[in-house]
Amino acid sequence: MGGTPEPAGGTDATSALPASDASADEAAAAAASGDALVGQVLEGRYRITALIGAGGMGSVYRGEHLGIGKSVAVKVLHPRLGGSAEAGARFQREAFVGGRIGHPNCVAVSDFGVAADGAFYLVMELLQGESLGELIEREGRLPWRRALHVVRHVLRGLGHAHDHGVVHRDMKPDNIFLAHTEDDPDFAKILDFGIAKLVGEGGATITQAGITVGTPAYLSPEQAFGSELDGRSDLYSLSVVLYELLTGRTPFGDRDLLAMLTAHAVADVPPMAEVAPDAGVPAPVEALVRDGLAKTPAERIGSAAEYVTRIDELLGRVPTASGVWAAPPYTPAPGTLHAVVTATPAPGAGPGTLPAARRADQPGASGGGADRGGVARSARCTAAG
Repeated sequence: MGGTPEPAGGTDATSALPASDASADEAAAAAASGDALVGQVLEGRYRITALIGAGGMGSVYRGEHLGIGKSVAVKVLHPRLGGSAEAGARFQREAFVGGRIGHPNCVAVSDFGVAADGAFYLVMELLQGESLGELIEREGRLPWRRALHVVRHVLRGLGHAHDHGVVHRDMKPDNIFLAHTEDDPDFAKILDFGIAKLVGEGGATITQAGITVGTPAYLSPEQAFGSELDGRSDLYSLSVVLYELLTGRTPFGDRDLLAMLTAHAVADVPPMAEVAPDAGVPAPVEALVRDGLAKTPAERIGSAAEYVTRIDELLGRVPTASGVWAAPPYTPAPGTLHAVVTATPAPGAGPGTLPAARRADQPGASGGGADRGGVARSARCTAAG
């Protein structure tokens, strides 16, 4: 179940593109100019076969590893950002961290290189499915068991990353990909380690001390104000995601930027019964989310492993004498599997292909869409703390 899923009909998709402040017009231009790469071979190893999707920072292509004939996803940095030290550093960081982690619940990055025109590119596993953000936009909130099942996958990936000294710093629905595997249509994988922090690393980093990075609606209190952080910051952000999965909105997403950052630090989390009175979220499930949203790291759920254990208790999993979980993982009932999303394919992608990131010609592309709480969900915060 944890291996690299190969496309098996339906919609092909791969990693969502990093968010940026680029306009939809710029993303459309990226898609149009990206056609020139189709048919080319990068550094004699990867043949570009189709454009999957384009965003403000670059494009994602379907490719083939010529040596072994394997289908891969190739993310190429937009040419206009080729001279940006920060964009290049993010690409290199994503490649380094993705190769370092190596976990089934994190998208696998297998290579990093520079094309003939000087553009940076990443080679990743090709996945079939969609981002969690797309699922939320289509279906709204999820049944609590399904929501916990998805978050449990993410926690396994985060726990592995944290054990290897990596803090993601941008956990949000658009950075969680639901890969449709044979035995689990909700097999979640973490995307985009481009602004990840490596605990204990020396030398220059992508962001300066005292600068807030991440997506405002999902920031931990310590991250919102540029304080030192560890893996518990990711657990807060993921708890915001879980709150959104259960209620259909983020807890503080209906405020302006400064008010939102302040609310993360001092405001009470709105009761789920007030936000979504018909959601029927059990009290123990809400208590779990609130523990994940504690204002200080010391009061918060302490680790991804502890979070998983509490989810297992809520899902009725009971350890046997041998230590193996007796109950199977949550599986959606018949009729609740993902519907096939229809959209006009990206140029050159061919029929039946749909990008995981929004197409440039779709509403909300490249950070233009509104968050389910009224705030741009994909915009990253770079305000001084």
